[in-house]
Formats: sequence, structure tokens, C-alpha cells
Amino acid sequence: MPPMVNAAAYWTGVALETNRRDFSVVEVPPGAPPVPTEQGGPTLSARALALVHLAMHDAYFSVLGTQPVPGTDLTWMPGLVVPAGATSPEGALAAAAEAMLRLLYRHARHQEAFDKARDEFVAAAPASPADEAWGREVATRIHEDRKDDLGFVATLQGPSPARFRHQPDPRHPTQGLHGQQWGKCRPFVVPRMDLAAPPGWPSAFDTDPYYLAEHDEVREKGALAGHTRSADETVRGIFWAYDGADRIGTPPRLYCQIALRVMEGLADGALDTADHVRLLALMTTAMADAGIQAWHWKYHYDFWRPVIGIRHWDPSFGPDTTTAGTAARAHPDWQPLGAPATNRGDRFTPGFPAYPSGHATFGAAAFGVLRRYLEARGAAPAADPGEPDAIAFDFVSDEYNGRNTDPDGGRRPRHLRRFGSLWEATVENSVSRVFLGVHWRFDGISVQDPDGTVRTGTPARPSELGPIGGVRLGHDIAEALMATGLKRFA
Repeated sequence: MPPMVNAAAYWTGVALETNRRDFSVVEVPPGAPPVPTEQGGPTLSARALALVHLAMHDAYFSVLGTQPVPGTDLTWMPGLVVPAGATSPEGALAAAAEAMLRLLYRHARHQEAFDKARDEFVAAAPASPADEAWGREVATRIHEDRKDDLGFVATLQGPSPARFRHQPDPRHPTQGLHGQQWGKCRPFVVPRMDLAAPPGWPSAFDTDPYYLAEHDEVREKGALAGHTRSADETVRGIFWAYDGADRIGTPPRLYCQIALRVMEGLADGALDTADHVRLLALMTTAMADAGIQAWHWKYHYDFWRPVIGIRHWDPSFGPDTTTAGTAARAHPDWQPLGAPATNRGDRFTPGFPAYPSGHATFGAAAFGVLRRYLEARGAAPAADPGEPDAIAFDFVSDEYNGRNTDPDGGRRPRHLRRFGSLWEATVENSVSRVFLGVHWRFDGISVQDPDGTVRTGTPARPSELGPIGGVRLGHDIAEALMATGLKRFA
């Protein structure tokens, strides 16, 4: 462990590398079963990061005995009584992180990495047996508290053949349905938030001008061929992808990487180790609740993705159609640019409904917490909540790190991207999915004018954010979580 890296940042790095490794394809002998992904998809991987960081948080603060923000509960998990021999917050944190990672990732390919991480940390920051035992105890209790989540992993029924409903990607018809029951999980902190329906809901999509405008936008901007997308729009789509690709991982990993980058760029002494522990627990818990809430609404609305909505736009197309037609409005061969399937495989549309966008919800929740915390602690200039923040940063996405490749094998160049604010990043993250052709713009974001009109577009500031889309849902989750002070949902 480098001497200037604090314990929270170190073990967050270990957790993020574990996410990446979990989604890395391992070559196996012919006939051997593939190495499984243990925390698959955005929902389980968000949960895993939250569990690791809550274990770190509760182990650390239970020993420290105080919080950086007065008036908040000492720990997320109630009833933690620290044994007399536990005196090192960092030692307890490290043991809790390692123990939770081992509970979540049991395959042999992870164990050597965990051994190495522990040995490196202990060499730089030795801990007592009592500290380590307490950290393991905290991790075990939190893991046990969330064991019922795994009862909501299974898919109980297949896709509906009805018009406007989600169906599998035609290029990947056996992809299944990810997270169909996940919205039934108990929240970590934030109870279910309301979310406005998509424009035209439930049956006026054929005539709704809002929906029609965004239908045209995706068809033109998100197409694989014959598109009107600029080079920068293509880069935006891929930059934010992290669609569970080989050696890349999932969106919650990306947003944590950005948080670490932002924290690294702060003035010396702006945040201490306790702040890192607290902030990362808040962020990852917000994303875990964002996954639960977004997936509830995804299967509530069960709205089709562009690859189906554009191909089946004429009502004479579709598995249950009884409407004969001439296909005058149809685009039955339309293909999206697609989630990039970095390093191997074929481009695809994710296997779960469109509305709301998971990327938009996760990103808005994470960046909303990051902004609120940094401003409250004086680590960033305070701005009017209705205006963009002043937290500028630059970042190299793993999708453009100069090592990973397109599905055709061509290596992508390294790209350092600059953002003037977390708000700018929130918006770009959401709209990026349009340029891949895997989401409608309203899945992520909408505009509300001063007269109350909700419309398509890009809000220039938070005060213009409309009620439709994942950015609104993620924003509301972040606000609610920060208001509770990380109080466990009973």
C-alpha cells in the first residue's frame, strides 16, 4: 500500500478491481464449464459494492466512536458493540473489507488477489487480532442481514409479446431477463420513490409528439449504419458504457472510479480518511438503492428498447400482431450501434426493459451524493442546488484506456475527457445511451419548463430537470439518502 493512500481508497480500489476481474473472461480447457460471474449485472454488482463499503464504514466508525458529520448514526447496522481489544479503525476496516469480498466472491480466481491485497495492507498498517476479528464480525453480520436479496435473482416469467413491451435483442434472442424480481428487495436506506411514466403512456405512443421526436432521434443517432451521429457522440456512447464487458465491469464501478478521481484532485487535507469512508459508503449505498428502485420501475413499465421499438414501429410487425399493413413506417432491419461488448463478443442491447435507464439512475444517485457531501464538508465550492456544481475533473474511462479493444479486435486509443462539473457528467452519462441506440432519451432525462411543460431536450441546470427519467429518480434517491444520514431501512 503506498504510504499516502488511505485505507478507504485502498480497499475501494481492491473492490473495483474485483468487479473488473469478475467480468473478465477466463480461458478454460475444451469441454470445461466457463468460470462464472458471481455478482453479475449492474444490480448485483451495485449491491456488492454497497456491502463492502458498509462493512468498511461500520467497522471503522464503531471503533473510532465518532462521525465526521455530527448528528448522524454512528453505524448503518444497529447493535454493534465493539470488543475492548479493538482499537484500530483502519485495521478493523481492512478486515471487514477483505471478509466481505471473500463472502461475495468465492471462486478461486479471486482468492489469490485477496491474499495479496491483505498482505500488502498489513505490511504497511499492522492490526491486532482483536481489530481483525471485529472487522470480520461486522462483515458477517451485514452479509447475513442482506441474505434475503438473493431470493429475488431468479426470472419467473418470459417476456410479453405485446406491443410496446420489452422483448429480447433479436441478435441475442436467448439473453433472458436480468433482474426481473430485483425491485422487490428491501431497500438499504431509501424507500421507494415515485417516478413519472414515459411520454405517451400507456398506449398513445403512436401519436405522442414527445415520444415521436425521441423515436426519430434514436433511429438516426443510435444506428449502426446510416446514422447522423458525430464522432464525439460515438465516443460519448462508448466512454460511459461499462456494460459488463470483458475486463471492464459494470457502471457502478465506473462511477466509483470517477469519485476516487475527484477526491484525488481536491486540495490537500480537504478530506481525511473518515470522510473517504463515509462518502464512499453513502455513494455505493445510493447506487444499491438506485438498482432496486430502477429495476422495480423497469418491470413495472416493461417498456421496449429501441431495437424492438424501431423494428416493430409499424403495427403490422410484432409477435402478437393482428394488424395487417404495408410496412410503410417500418424499419424491420434497423440495428443499433449497441453496447460495445469490449474485448470480445458481439454488440448487444441489454436484456431488461428500457425505462428508466440504469446508467442514468446509478450515475445521478452517485454524483448527487458526491456533490452534496463535498459541498457540505467545504471540500468544493458551494453552489445553488438548482445550478450546476463547480466540481471539475478529468478522467480516462477503461473503455478508452489505450489497451481495450473493439469487438473487431481494433485497439481503442487512450482518451482523457474533461468535465466542468458533476452535473455535466450526469447529463452526458445519461444521454450517452442514445448514441449507442440502446435507450430513448427520456429513459434518462427530461426537461421541465417554467410553465410546467415537460419535454424532450437536455436541461442546462438541475432546476430544469423534468420528472421523467432515471436522472430524476437518481437525484431524488441521493437527496433522500443524504437527508437520512445513512439510516438503515427497517
